[in-house]
Amino acid sequence: MGLSNLKSNFAGKAAAAGIAAAIALTPLTGAFAEDKQQNAEFTEAAAQISAPGEAARWSMQNNGGVGVAISMGTQSRVTPAQVEQVIRRDFASNGVTSLRFFYDRISSLGTAFSFHVDGGSTEVLTLGNVRNAIPVAAADAKHMAQYPELARN
Repeated sequence: MGLSNLKSNFAGKAAAAGIAAAIALTPLTGAFAEDKQQNAEFTEAAAQISAPGEAARWSMQNNGGVGVAISMGTQSRVTPAQVEQVIRRDFASNGVTSLRFFYDRISSLGTAFSFHVDGGSTEVLTLGNVRNAIPVAAADAKHMAQYPELARN
């Protein structure tokens, strides 16, 4: 429907209401598009300083080490001190003591974890399965320490 046909398609109050709505909503559409672009830029910037990104970078520079990314949820049932104590103990019992912890906040309720070795990452883990992933991540770290020529850095 072109603007030239607007008058023939709407009559009386309906035309006035349609034109008023179109005029009123046009600036909002532009504002929503601008907000969406700003949110995308914010998300991109936040991802650059995220715990998983920092943990991956650290793990590439520290052969045989494990970068531990912890994204604390809004209703986390654990404290950072509790998390570190348990994860350090479990990694030590699997032969790995070179760990560095990286934290950020996420908007979900629970806490998310990931382990990073030589820039690679485990899947996203939860409180329910984080400890089960430690033996595999520890084995990867020990392998990289034993064969440094395989490192990505």
